[in-house]
Amino acid sequence: VLAVSIEFSFVFWASTLISARTGVSTDQATFLASLFVAGMLAGRVALGMSAAMHVSSRRLVVTGLSIAAAGAALAWVAEMPVVAGLGLFLGGAGTGALYPLGVAVALETSPGAEVTASARLTMASGVAILAAPSVLGVLSDAVGVVAAWPVVLAFAAAALALGIATTRSRI
Repeated sequence: VLAVSIEFSFVFWASTLISARTGVSTDQATFLASLFVAGMLAGRVALGMSAAMHVSSRRLVVTGLSIAAAGAALAWVAEMPVVAGLGLFLGGAGTGALYPLGVAVALETSPGAEVTASARLTMASGVAILAAPSVLGVLSDAVGVVAAWPVVLAFAAAALALGIATTRSRI
């Protein structure tokens, strides 16, 4: 839920954040937001190659979450479009492989209950896609998107804490 919440908060709100933070037009901010998608591609390739080299899926999830958190923080504080674009790229690189890696972790930890785990993942993703951007939107209406963006950082911090805790307990 948290990883998908991070991803879809970027998808729905990054261009608004960048426009508000840097002062660029909405057209330019939308163009910069495409760097998030480019980052997702790069992240899937890089983390996918690491998984092929038998790096633990749990460690890759923690790595992805760390990169996503750094990207979300950078996008939040960036006042220059280039820096904001870097934050969006990093956010995408970090989140790009989180869902497939999360599926791998869930399925490997539920032997004999893979169908149930898969169904729960699908439900959790749907809830995250519906709820996270809406929560960010409601907060943005109340306090502005720049002041509301730390919710994304909170999603990342919570996911990272859970990822680290479960990775350490399984090594």
